[in-house]
Amino acid sequence: MVTRFQTRVDAVMFDLFDTLITVETSRLPVQRIAGRSVPSAIPAVLAELRRILPGVADVEALAAMAAVRAVPPAEGQPNQEIAEHVIFSALLRHLGVRDEADALARRLADAQMSAVVAACRPVAGARELLATLRARGLRTAVVSNLAHAASVGPLIGVADPVHRFDAVVTSIEVGYCKPGEQIFRAALARLGVEAEHTIHVGDDLEGDITGAIRAGIHAVWFNPRGRPWPGPGAEPATVTLLEEVEVLVSPRSNTV
Repeated sequence: MVTRFQTRVDAVMFDLFDTLITVETSRLPVQRIAGRSVPSAIPAVLAELRRILPGVADVEALAAMAAVRAVPPAEGQPNQEIAEHVIFSALLRHLGVRDEADALARRLADAQMSAVVAACRPVAGARELLATLRARGLRTAVVSNLAHAASVGPLIGVADPVHRFDAVVTSIEVGYCKPGEQIFRAALARLGVEAEHTIHVGDDLEGDITGAIRAGIHAVWFNPRGRPWPGPGAEPATVTLLEEVEVLVSPRSNTV
């Protein structure tokens, strides 16, 4: 049973992927991998790669992708974000293509994310919930691990083409991913609210739940599949439907 928060709620933050929007794999192109047809954005990348490197065989390109992804990223600070095009820069180097300004790598990243955006749809109830929260005067934000800046606007448009978020904060902008506190702190500052009067709704146990709690924000686990809470510690507030968030922040909870 979903119960109301016993504190005033001024703002609601949301994760983006698998919380407000979802990738419908049936809308992705299909790639043959190891004899299987796999929904993937890879065909869009391969099509763009053939424009850059005419004559490259799919098997060669796929082998290069696998080799590059098998290499651990360079060490950096904990939760530091890596731009989407960086992996494609490594891919082009592996294939012997010069791309000093990363222009070609960015084209590959754009192709990949265009396929992803085209396959995205809003999660059931997301748009209605956002409209309800705004009508109640609550501030709203998206806090997302997203490493491709050009996709932010289109993806937000999928979540709700009408609703105006008070803040959209992404890891590519801040430079750090969830569960790092940096991205949550940036969102709080952008919203102009205190952590103790803010909730964050997300599906990822580490990035969304642990990250929000570390930042002093009330975490709400969006768990549409009804997974058991793995612990450790007490299970946070949990919803299986997005509209249940409305109960958590209903007017009766807005008293100190």
